[in-house]
Amino acid sequence: MLLSDVVKRLRLLAPLQFCEKWDNVGMLVESSAEKPVDRVLLTNDLTADVLNEAVQNCCQLIVSYHPFIFKPITKLRRSNWKERLILDCIQSDISVYSPHTSWDAVSWMNNLNIIKSSLGKPEMKIGELLPSLASLYPPSFEAKGMLYVNTFVGESFNQNLPTLYETISKTTGDEFAMARNGPEQDSVEVLSNYNIAKDLPMKPSSVKDFGVKFSHAFGCGLKLELSASKLRETDIIANIKHFLDLRYVRYSPGDKRSSESVVTSIAVCAGSGGSVLRDVFGTVDLVVTGEMSHHEVLDAKFNGTSVILTEHSNSERKFLTEFKSTVENIKLLPNCELLISELDKDPLDVY
Repeated sequence: MLLSDVVKRLRLLAPLQFCEKWDNVGMLVESSAEKPVDRVLLTNDLTADVLNEAVQNCCQLIVSYHPFIFKPITKLRRSNWKERLILDCIQSDISVYSPHTSWDAVSWMNNLNIIKSSLGKPEMKIGELLPSLASLYPPSFEAKGMLYVNTFVGESFNQNLPTLYETISKTTGDEFAMARNGPEQDSVEVLSNYNIAKDLPMKPSSVKDFGVKFSHAFGCGLKLELSASKLRETDIIANIKHFLDLRYVRYSPGDKRSSESVVTSIAVCAGSGGSVLRDVFGTVDLVVTGEMSHHEVLDAKFNGTSVILTEHSNSERKFLTEFKSTVENIKLLPNCELLISELDKDPLDVY
């Protein structure tokens, strides 16, 4: 596939317009748009070790969840590690694409993965959680209509993809995002705006109206009400460690709560979630995120909300496995091999 085609298809999973205004997403380092791509390395952070891994594996593209370029750069010097990394990408002719908060804003991605991991149900589908699921921080754009989940089965999705992309990429409001792949091989669930669901150039095998506003499923952070939960906080801690492959988490019980308390509501935010989660302190039993400041933890605790911290990138990295599986199952990038970095890791450890 050509690099330009790969990027178009990646944008179908999470339109870049969904990102936060302060973010820097999309192509950060670009070789020729007509360059063939047959190997893609997935990573949470781009470091020198990860770039060397991409070179050794003959990858033409790195999809790095975190953008490694944030602030404007006025010089490219070997003495600065980030500037050196940019130079090495260019010299190695390796492109770098970053989705970051566009992934955060799409409900089937990072945040849903944290919720499913917390519940101990990694195979749960988003439809099983609606309408008890809601976004904490709606995206900056206005999306009109109702939330639908369309399931496309078999080769129809892949065959119609170019036409579909051209049809829905005209405006922000006309774009949609996929939910995770369904139980059938080669199937995918699509979260779409009602305004375009009736005009799609291919017919879904099933359409379900959940009767909730479109914006409820898009935006950073997710909140879930658990009406008949028997999960204790200690159970969720064990689930998160197991399903996110972690040796430890940091935990603070809310005021008048303990590790044995039953959880009836949970809010999650991948990465650094203090600013997104603070409005629900005192209204949910538990919040899960990568990191929060000392004072944010105290605020949650003394408002009666327990806190689980995984470290920043540990809340995000495991999703790369699910992303790879989804892309392969729906044949989104045919003739492209996806690799997950073995050298990408959180910079913090405990001893």
